[in-house]
Amino acid sequence: VLYNPETYNFGGNWQKYIRELSCSSRDDLQLSLGISRFHLVRFLSPDDEGGHSDDDRPVLQNLSFIDIGCGSGIHSAAALFSHARHIISFDQQEGSVSSTAALRHQLMENDNSFSDRSWDVYLGDVLIQSDLPEVLADVVYSWGALHHTRDLWTALE
Repeated sequence: VLYNPETYNFGGNWQKYIRELSCSSRDDLQLSLGISRFHLVRFLSPDDEGGHSDDDRPVLQNLSFIDIGCGSGIHSAAALFSHARHIISFDQQEGSVSSTAALRHQLMENDNSFSDRSWDVYLGDVLIQSDLPEVLADVVYSWGALHHTRDLWTALE
Protein backbone atom coordinates (compact mmCIF):
# COMPACT_ATOMS: atom_id res chain seq x y z
CA VAL A 1 0.00 0.00 0.00
CA LEU A 2 1.34 3.38 -0.92
CA TYR A 3 0.79 5.83 1.88
CA ASN A 4 1.55 9.49 1.63
CA PRO A 5 2.60 10.80 5.07
CA GLU A 6 1.23 14.19 4.06
CA THR A 7 -2.27 12.71 3.78
CA TYR A 8 -4.62 13.85 6.50
CA ASN A 9 -5.14 11.20 9.18
CA PHE A 10 -8.81 10.48 8.54
CA GLY A 11 -8.33 7.07 10.15
CA GLY A 12 -7.42 8.62 13.49
CA ASN A 13 -10.55 10.74 13.43
CA TRP A 14 -12.68 7.71 12.60
CA GLN A 15 -11.12 5.72 15.45
CA LYS A 16 -12.07 8.49 17.87
CA TYR A 17 -15.60 8.66 16.41
CA ILE A 18 -16.17 4.90 16.75
CA ARG A 19 -14.71 4.87 20.29
CA GLU A 20 -17.08 7.65 21.34
CA LEU A 21 -20.01 6.01 19.58
CA SER A 22 -19.22 2.68 21.26
CA CYS A 23 -19.15 4.35 24.68
CA SER A 24 -22.40 6.22 24.12
CA SER A 25 -25.86 4.77 24.51
CA ARG A 26 -27.30 2.18 22.14
CA ASP A 27 -29.80 4.89 21.13
CA ASP A 28 -26.96 7.14 19.91
CA LEU A 29 -25.56 4.30 17.82
CA GLN A 30 -28.99 3.54 16.36
CA LEU A 31 -29.50 7.24 15.58
CA SER A 32 -26.19 7.47 13.71
CA LEU A 33 -26.91 4.26 11.81
CA GLY A 34 -30.42 5.46 11.04
CA ILE A 35 -29.15 8.72 9.56
CA SER A 36 -26.57 6.89 7.48
CA ARG A 37 -29.11 4.34 6.29
CA PHE A 38 -31.60 7.12 5.43
CA HIS A 39 -29.03 8.76 3.16
CA LEU A 40 -27.93 5.45 1.64
CA VAL A 41 -31.54 4.49 0.84
CA ARG A 42 -32.19 7.96 -0.55
CA PHE A 43 -29.10 7.68 -2.76
CA LEU A 44 -30.02 4.20 -4.04
CA SER A 45 -33.77 4.88 -4.38
CA PRO A 46 -34.23 8.60 -5.07
CA ASP A 47 -37.87 8.15 -6.11
CA ASP A 48 -38.72 6.75 -2.69
CA GLU A 49 -37.89 10.00 -0.85
CA GLY A 50 -35.27 8.33 1.27
CA GLY A 51 -37.35 5.43 2.48
CA HIS A 52 -39.92 7.53 4.32
CA SER A 53 -42.68 5.11 3.40
CA ASP A 54 -40.99 2.07 4.93
CA ASP A 55 -37.74 2.67 6.79
CA ASP A 56 -37.04 -1.08 7.07
CA ARG A 57 -37.36 -1.67 3.33
CA PRO A 58 -34.53 -4.04 2.30
CA VAL A 59 -33.09 -1.92 -0.55
CA LEU A 60 -29.96 -4.09 -0.78
CA GLN A 61 -31.71 -7.44 -0.24
CA ASN A 62 -29.32 -10.22 -1.33
CA LEU A 63 -26.94 -7.79 -3.07
CA SER A 64 -23.21 -7.42 -2.57
CA PHE A 65 -21.90 -3.99 -1.54
CA ILE A 66 -18.38 -2.58 -1.73
CA ASP A 67 -17.57 0.50 0.35
CA ILE A 68 -14.44 2.16 -1.05
CA GLY A 69 -12.78 4.46 1.48
CA CYS A 70 -14.94 3.07 4.27
CA GLY A 71 -13.73 5.50 6.95
CA SER A 72 -15.70 4.75 10.12
CA GLY A 73 -17.67 1.93 8.51
CA ILE A 74 -20.98 3.68 9.12
CA HIS A 75 -22.06 3.35 5.46
CA SER A 76 -21.10 -0.33 5.44
CA ALA A 77 -23.19 -0.74 8.59
CA ALA A 78 -26.06 1.03 6.82
CA ALA A 79 -25.72 -1.54 4.02
CA LEU A 80 -25.88 -4.31 6.62
CA PHE A 81 -29.13 -2.88 7.99
CA SER A 82 -30.40 -2.54 4.41
CA HIS A 83 -30.06 -6.32 4.07
CA ALA A 84 -26.94 -6.53 1.88
CA ARG A 85 -25.84 -10.16 1.57
CA HIS A 86 -22.10 -9.47 1.41
CA ILE A 87 -20.30 -6.27 2.37
CA ILE A 88 -16.70 -5.48 1.52
CA SER A 89 -15.19 -2.41 3.16
CA PHE A 90 -11.73 -1.13 2.37
CA ASP A 91 -9.62 1.92 2.99
CA GLN A 92 -5.97 2.87 2.60
CA GLN A 93 -5.63 4.08 6.19
CA GLU A 94 -5.16 1.55 8.98
CA GLY A 95 -7.16 3.67 11.43
CA SER A 96 -10.17 3.56 9.13
CA VAL A 97 -9.85 -0.19 8.68
CA SER A 98 -9.64 -0.76 12.44
CA SER A 99 -12.62 1.56 13.02
CA THR A 100 -14.72 -0.32 10.50
CA ALA A 101 -13.65 -3.68 11.94
CA ALA A 102 -14.58 -2.50 15.44
CA LEU A 103 -18.02 -1.36 14.29
CA ARG A 104 -18.55 -4.65 12.43
CA HIS A 105 -17.60 -6.57 15.59
CA GLN A 106 -19.89 -4.44 17.76
CA LEU A 107 -22.88 -4.96 15.46
CA MET A 108 -22.45 -8.57 14.37
CA GLU A 109 -20.78 -10.32 17.32
CA ASN A 110 -23.88 -11.13 19.34
CA ASP A 111 -26.66 -10.58 16.82
CA ASN A 112 -27.96 -13.74 15.16
CA SER A 113 -30.15 -11.72 12.80
CA PHE A 114 -27.06 -11.15 10.63
CA SER A 115 -25.95 -14.80 10.51
CA ASP A 116 -26.88 -15.09 6.82
CA ARG A 117 -24.65 -12.14 5.83
CA SER A 118 -20.93 -11.50 5.67
CA TRP A 119 -18.84 -8.37 6.09
CA ASP A 120 -15.14 -8.29 5.17
CA VAL A 121 -12.80 -5.40 5.94
CA TYR A 122 -9.53 -4.83 4.07
CA LEU A 123 -6.59 -2.45 4.01
CA GLY A 124 -6.00 -1.36 0.44
CA ASP A 125 -5.50 1.43 -2.04
CA VAL A 126 -8.11 1.81 -4.77
CA LEU A 127 -5.35 2.89 -7.16
CA ILE A 128 -3.43 -0.38 -6.81
CA GLN A 129 -5.13 -3.17 -8.74
CA SER A 130 -3.68 -5.95 -6.56
CA ASP A 131 -5.20 -4.31 -3.44
CA LEU A 132 -8.74 -4.49 -4.82
CA PRO A 133 -11.07 -7.29 -3.74
CA GLU A 134 -11.37 -9.92 -6.46
CA VAL A 135 -15.14 -9.89 -6.56
CA LEU A 136 -17.82 -8.30 -8.67
CA ALA A 137 -20.30 -6.31 -6.63
CA ASP A 138 -23.86 -5.26 -7.26
CA VAL A 139 -23.28 -1.88 -5.61
CA VAL A 140 -19.97 0.00 -5.54
CA TYR A 141 -20.16 2.88 -3.09
CA SER A 142 -17.65 5.57 -2.24
CA TRP A 143 -18.89 8.54 -0.27
CA GLY A 144 -16.43 11.41 0.08
CA ALA A 145 -13.32 9.34 -0.52
CA LEU A 146 -12.17 9.11 -4.12
CA HIS A 147 -11.41 12.80 -4.49
CA HIS A 148 -8.71 12.31 -1.82
CA THR A 149 -6.77 9.90 -4.04
CA ARG A 150 -3.78 10.90 -6.11
CA ASP A 151 -5.68 10.22 -9.33
CA LEU A 152 -9.47 10.65 -9.25
CA TRP A 153 -10.12 9.40 -12.79
CA THR A 154 -8.17 6.18 -12.28
CA ALA A 155 -9.97 5.64 -8.97
CA LEU A 156 -13.33 6.02 -10.71
CA GLU A 157 -12.40 3.44 -13.33
